[in-house]
Amino acid sequence: MGKLAAVTCETAKPDKSRDRLLGDGDGLFLRVRPHGTKTWLIEYIFNGARTKYSLGTYDREGAPGESITEWLRYGRLSLTQARAIAGSWKVARRGGHDPVAEWENLLAQERVAEAAIKADEEAEAAQPTVSQAIKIFMARHMDGKKSAPAILYRLEM
Repeated sequence: MGKLAAVTCETAKPDKSRDRLLGDGDGLFLRVRPHGTKTWLIEYIFNGARTKYSLGTYDREGAPGESITEWLRYGRLSLTQARAIAGSWKVARRGGHDPVAEWENLLAQERVAEAAIKADEEAEAAQPTVSQAIKIFMARHMDGKKSAPAILYRLEM
């Protein structure tokens, strides 16, 4: 592990016709796109299935935070951070876990939770306020009745 250097990552030039892959070890590659974008790519075989997953873009400073989860959420990784993720995921694979599947599952669960929160907020926003409920009640049940002004007066106190 550790074939790449920070200087190599900084100065890597694109191939004008196709992606250029610079390997680092543990299935970690720096992919340089023809237009110059540099992304981290991890590739491995788990249970007979080949997996390629883009971790994020290359950034010399890297992502803020202390955990792999925070780094993956930020999406801009330094060489050291990308190596840490590759090493951690290698250990997970040896332990019988598919790290990409687990990460995607975590993201899906968070999307479902966010959608539920948003739906709750929309449902709450759709509920009428007290003054709106009074207007609806008066229009539906008290319209044209002689006691309507007195009831309205008591409800609006």
